[in-house]
Amino acid sequence: MPKVTIDNDLLSLVAKLSALRIATPKNNPNYKNITELYIKASDDQTKAIDKAIDAADKDYQEFAAGIKEAIKAINDAIKDIEKIAETIKIAAKVVDLAGKIVNAVAAV
Repeated sequence: MPKVTIDNDLLSLVAKLSALRIATPKNNPNYKNITELYIKASDDQTKAIDKAIDAADKDYQEFAAGIKEAIKAINDAIKDIEKIAETIKIAAKVVDLAGKIVNAVAAV
């Protein structure tokens, strides 16, 4: 199977999480979670630069399927700030998968 990278996908996710963070009032109970998720995604994106993984990898397949859903959910949440909690769950799953991928390829 061909090798693929996730740093550009993560870059898009980081940009969307940044926009969500900016749109969320600091007194919103989800603000801290969004900030933590943004930092983790940003750190993983930096670690993912010049790293590749097999496109058939199970975690990659799940990440690739989830990234579009996460970005769409963030876009929707920015429009409707009440969707933040749902958005955090979706984005957190993708960020966790990215972390697994990055740690796996970084260990090689």
